[in-house]
This record gives sequence, C-alpha cells and structure tokens, in this order.
Amino acid sequence: MPAASAAPPAELTAAVLAAAAPQTPIPALTQTLTPAQQLARMSMAQRVGQLFMVDASATGASAATLSTLSNDHVGNVYLSGRSSAGTAATAAVVRRMSATVSGTTTGNVKLLVATDQEGGYVQVLSGPGFPPSPPGCPKAPCRRQPYSPTPRRGEVSWRWPVST
Repeated sequence: MPAASAAPPAELTAAVLAAAAPQTPIPALTQTLTPAQQLARMSMAQRVGQLFMVDASATGASAATLSTLSNDHVGNVYLSGRSSAGTAATAAVVRRMSATVSGTTTGNVKLLVATDQEGGYVQVLSGPGFPPSPPGCPKAPCRRQPYSPTPRRGEVSWRWPVST
C-alpha cells in the first residue's frame, strides 16, 4: 500500500477547483477596490448583511436559507450537519447558494462559506475527493499554579507543559 501523501495530487486539486467554479461567469470589476472603497459603495443593508451568517445543511440548503441569501443581504453561510457525498456534491451545494446572491444583495462581495472541519472525529465533509481527516492532537494536561491576585512580572497562574 503506498504511503499517504500530505498534499492532494495536483489533478485532484484542479478537479475540485473546476467543480467549485461558478457555471456563469461573474462580471469582473474594472478596477480593484480597497476595502474602504468597497464599503463606501455598499448600502447600510449590505454592510449589515456581511455581519450575519446563516446555516445550511452540508447536503443542500433549504428553501428558507436560499430565500434568506437572495433577499436579506446575508454574506456568509455555515455548512452544518454531515455530508459524505464528496467534493463534487459539496461544490454543487456551494454553487447553488452562491448563485442566489448578487451584486444587489451583497454589494459585489462574494459569499463566504465556512464549515466545522476540526479533524479527528469531527469531519463535516467527507467522501470522494476529501482526504481522511488527521486525528485530533492529544491535549496536554493543565497544572494549576498558585494564584496570586497581584501577579509579579513574568508570573503565570496556569501553565501547560510543553512536550518535545
């Protein structure tokens, strides 16, 4: 059995990126905007919408989530639950949600999609194309040091042992 590689093969990376690319081209801006310029062009509703994140099932967004994305200026989505459908299915879920936002809803800011991919037992996204998640790191025990309400310079109340 061949040894596992730390990075996915270039062909896999290219395939995942191609699958996640939007099917309809997004019109490019004629100039690069600074964050301040981008913010200045946004309405108050678009600015506020960038502060909110809605959840969507990792297997597909509900009609309510899609409606919120298209009508309420929300700029961020969190993939929740579990999906073992692989990268192609996940890319399709992201493309569908990305297609619901427009320059009108987000002020030409692309949808940010996040998930909880911690590793170990927590692997929201798995299946074909996703590498196995590495095991979680063992946590070091915490030793309580005497507490002083007025610590002296360099004094610490809690210490974590460092293993080499």
